[in-house]
Order: sequence, then C-alpha cells, then structure tokens
Amino acid sequence: MAEATLRMVRLVIRAPKLVSFAGRNLPRQQDDTSFLVHRLLASLFGEGVLQPFRVLDEERRSLPVLGYTGRSEEELRDHADSFADPLAHSAVEWGSFATKPMPHPWETGRHLGFEVKVCPVVRLASARDVEWLGEPRTLQRGAELDAFVHRRHMNGDDEATREGVYRDWTAERLHPAADILSSFLRSFRRRKLIRKTHEEVRRTQVLERPEALVGGILSVRDPKAFAAILASGVGRHKAFGFGMLLLHPET
Repeated sequence: MAEATLRMVRLVIRAPKLVSFAGRNLPRQQDDTSFLVHRLLASLFGEGVLQPFRVLDEERRSLPVLGYTGRSEEELRDHADSFADPLAHSAVEWGSFATKPMPHPWETGRHLGFEVKVCPVVRLASARDVEWLGEPRTLQRGAELDAFVHRRHMNGDDEATREGVYRDWTAERLHPAADILSSFLRSFRRRKLIRKTHEEVRRTQVLERPEALVGGILSVRDPKAFAAILASGVGRHKAFGFGMLLLHPET
C-alpha cells in the first residue's frame, strides 16, 4: 500500500459558533479554545484525522487553525459534508479552506527553522512522596509534572533553567528524527486544560499544565522518522492543540 501524502490544512473557525457547538455541557468559566477546536475537528473530519493541529491566534473572532493529515482535501470536505453536525459545519469559513502537500522525502542534513507549542511534562514511573508547597503529598504513578519542576525540584538540579530543560525535553522527542542546533523559549505560561475522564461515566475535569512555545533551528537526521514526527506531533496532549511542528526557512 502506498504511503499517504502528508498534507497541511488551513481553516478558519468562527469563534461564536465554535462555542455554541463544542462548548455545550462544559464549565462556563473555561478558556481552553484548543479543546473546543478538538471537538469541532472530530465532528467535521473524524476523531484524530486532523492531528496534530494548532490554533494560531485564540483572541480573534475568526480563529486560524493549521493541522496535518494524511487525507486529501476532497476526502476532508466529503466527510464534513456527509457526516458533520450542521452547527459544526457552519462554524468553518469554507471559502478559505485550503490544503497543500508537505515535501517528501526530506533531505538528510537539511537545516530548517522550527516552532512548536508543547506541553513539556514527564510522567512518573512510580508513586513519589514529596513536599509540595510546604506540605507532604503523594504523587501517583503516571502523574504528569512540569519537566522543569521535575528536574529542578525532584531531581535536585539547582542549576537547571526552564529554557534549558524545555530545549532538552524537545530534543529528546525529536531524536532520532532531527537534531536541534539552536533553540530559544518564545513564551511560557501555566494553562488550564479541559479534559474528559476515562471512567464509565465520563466527567469533565480541569487540569493545569505548562504551555511552552519553543523555536530554533534543527537539522534533519532521519528523513523517514522526521516525516513521522510531523504526522504524529511532539510530546503529550497532541490531540488538543499541542505538538504541531511548524517549519520555516533557516534564518
């Protein structure tokens, strides 16, 4: 079977209709736009079809969104026309919907500028008893911790910097597809994220996680692995607006 061509998709979403469709039955005091976009994209194209994705500007009434997919533009439009909730369908400005094929194969050693919004967390392999904000606390196996907090406060690396830790975290997840030649931390914030539990009766919960925008220059080491990284995304929470690797000319 021939390998599917990876395509970049651009669509613009009308924010009021996004909230009307995807914000139903969610807490009123929430601002996780990417979670709402996740629900909309699943209705339009199917679960996980347009993933990873990134909302480029969450403050606009018309939200520009980029994403990667293995489906053609015709397949995406046909699925949305045939199966999407009408309110979800009406949330998209279809006149500006566009796709393009990504290069394939990538050239070994090619230098590329990159930017990626990541959720830089590590998961505990076992339960840990820690002192948290001055009080004893047990962190369960599988708990997600900010990678910087984990290295500096749980592994005792007093010289660790947030920028350095996030660079290493990103580099580990790009390996062996690509090497980071230089990087910088464009922005960082703590972000409240909406998620559904995996219980039989699923509940809505609000988590707080780090959000970092990392940029720099990379060198392609393994073209096939690099194409796979583009298609799958970087790190955790890739279904919810994290991990889309955006590329630009080396500068």
